[in-house]
Amino acid sequence: MVCTMLRMGALFVEEINKSIGENISIIIGISKYENISSLPGCVNDVTLMRDLLNLTNKYHKNLLISEDTNAVQVKEQLSEFITKQKSNTINEVFFYFIGHGYFDGNEFRYILSDFEKDKINQTTLSNDYLDNLLRTLNAKFTVKVVDACNSGIPYIKSANENKYFEDIEKSINNCCFMFSSNSIQPSYQTQLSHFTN
Repeated sequence: MVCTMLRMGALFVEEINKSIGENISIIIGISKYENISSLPGCVNDVTLMRDLLNLTNKYHKNLLISEDTNAVQVKEQLSEFITKQKSNTINEVFFYFIGHGYFDGNEFRYILSDFEKDKINQTTLSNDYLDNLLRTLNAKFTVKVVDACNSGIPYIKSANENKYFEDIEKSINNCCFMFSSNSIQPSYQTQLSHFTN
């Protein structure tokens, strides 16, 4: 009897959360790379960010990717997590990335652990791909924090490219993007990243 009542209570809370909306977080931290220099401080940054978000008690569902960080694994984990959230009302998405970044002149790319420059599309996560995934959630508010070299890309490139911004506005209701550098700057770290710290 008590177990049945507890299950019913848990289902009731879950239904309330679905109706008023949930807050979700996605944290990706990559310290070990196969073909480029590793970033040992990223482990500390991911732990710090995870602990900080947990202390807020704000986020109902969380995805932490700090192991199994090659391109296939990261894309699968992201896609699976976001697909599971699509049926829920999402109030806020908090996205955080720490690792190597690369701006190819057109778009920013999150460098994953198996990165190879001659296989850039296969071994990176493009910012456009990530934004398209996040848009499917139709969150009321999206926060994106990127702590990587070359991460600060313009979302409005010129006065003639307002259509791109208008398309974003249709799908990302309110947003706040924070980048540790501009598109031609490096980011630095020791035991912690200077930006995350």
